[in-house]
Amino acid sequence: MGKPAGFWVRAGALTVDGLAIVGGIVVLNGFLALLGLPSPLLQAIGLAFPFAYHALLVGRWGQTAGKKLAGLAVVRPDGSRVGYARALGRAAAYLASAATALIGYAMAAFTPEKRALHDMIAGTRVVLLEETAPWRRILASVIGILGVGGMAVVMLAAPYAGRGGVAPGFAAFDEESARLNLRAVRIALLRYSVDAGAAGKEPAPQTLEGLAPDYLLSLPLLDGGVHPASAEAEPYAPGICRSGEAGAELDGAKLKDTGRWGYLRGGEEACQAVVFVDCTHTDSTSKEWYRY
Repeated sequence: MGKPAGFWVRAGALTVDGLAIVGGIVVLNGFLALLGLPSPLLQAIGLAFPFAYHALLVGRWGQTAGKKLAGLAVVRPDGSRVGYARALGRAAAYLASAATALIGYAMAAFTPEKRALHDMIAGTRVVLLEETAPWRRILASVIGILGVGGMAVVMLAAPYAGRGGVAPGFAAFDEESARLNLRAVRIALLRYSVDAGAAGKEPAPQTLEGLAPDYLLSLPLLDGGVHPASAEAEPYAPGICRSGEAGAELDGAKLKDTGRWGYLRGGEEACQAVVFVDCTHTDSTSKEWYRY
C-alpha cells in the first residue's frame, strides 16, 4: 500500500475537483437550460452532480480529476478498490466533514493515517502513488495552499454579505445561472418567432408565458441575488425602448425594477420581442442587469 497522502496535497486535489464540479454544472445546466428544462430540475441536477462525479470516478478508477493530477488514490484500509457503493457513501460523507465547520477536512492533517472524517465514515484511505512525478505533488500542494487561503477569505467575507457586501464566489455563480437562463429564454423566443413567421402569424407571443410548453417547459427561475427569485414575467409598453446602434436600448429610468423577466412585445423594429432582466441594480461586474 502507498503512504498516506498529506493534508496540502489532498487540499490541492480537492480544489481542482471543486473547480471541475462547478465548471461541469455550469456547462451541463447551461445546455439543459437551452433545451427548456425547468429550473427546479436544473437545481436538482446541480445538487446531484458532485455526488455522481465522486461516486463514478472514485468507484471506477479510485481517482477524481484532482487526485489524478496529484498522484493520489482512494482505497480501502487493506489497499483494495473502493467500489461504487462505498465511493457514493464517501461522497455523501463529505457533508459530515463540511458540517463540522470544515474541521472534518482538517483532520487529515492530524490523524495518524492522514484520514479525514469522511474517510473514517466510509472506511477509506487516501494514499500516494509511488510512480507519480514529484512536481505534480508540489503543484497540487501549492494549489491546496491557494485553495485553503481562498476559502478562508470567503468565510471571512461572508458575514459582510448581509450588510450590502458580496461573498466572493457564491454571488458570481448565482449570477451566471441567471445569465444562462436569460439566454435560454431568448433562444426560445427566437425559435417562436421563426416558426410564427413561417406560419404567417404574429412574430411574438402575447405574453412571455406563451413560450410554454412548446418552446420552454416553463419560464426558468430568475435569481440575480438582488430581488427575490421569480419565474414570472413583467409586460412592458413600447415607451421603454428605442432603436440604437447596438439594437434595442432600454431606458432604465422607465423600468419598474421588479426582478422579474421583462417582456416588450412590440415597438420600433429593434424593440420587438425583447426579453430582459427587469432590474436596474448592478451585478458583481458593475453592469446593470437590464443591459444584458
